[in-house]
Amino acid sequence: MELAAKFDLPINIHCEAAAADEMVQAVSKRRKARVIWAHTGSYLDPTRIASLLEEHPNLDFDLSSKNRLYQQRSGSFLSFGKLAQSWRQLFEQFPDRFYFGVDFLLPDHWRQASAIGEYAYSILEQLTPPTARKIGYANAVRSYRLDP
Repeated sequence: MELAAKFDLPINIHCEAAAADEMVQAVSKRRKARVIWAHTGSYLDPTRIASLLEEHPNLDFDLSSKNRLYQQRSGSFLSFGKLAQSWRQLFEQFPDRFYFGVDFLLPDHWRQASAIGEYAYSILEQLTPPTARKIGYANAVRSYRLDP
């Protein structure tokens, strides 16, 4: 986190919800470090995420485990194809603080990239266009200083 702060680059950290207190303490102590908490904080609920975002301007979240490959483990944003209202409100309230990434852990997951992309699109298309653009790619372009 100290190197991330020194070079003004985000750091993506995998931390389970069970260690949320330790993660919050680390983010609080290193306010100059821009932290992206992987997997939406390992399945924290939208209310908790909103309070963390309000308290910690240096904290963002990625949504990489929120796809069909992990649905049984992490649940889904969707119910019968409809984005849950609590998640929609969270994304619209903090559109600059989320990233829609993809975690590929096993070789066969690469074969499912198209399905994961379709799932991401089914969520993003239910958001306002500016929010969908930010979460879908613009936040990553900005944070990682990518050349679109």
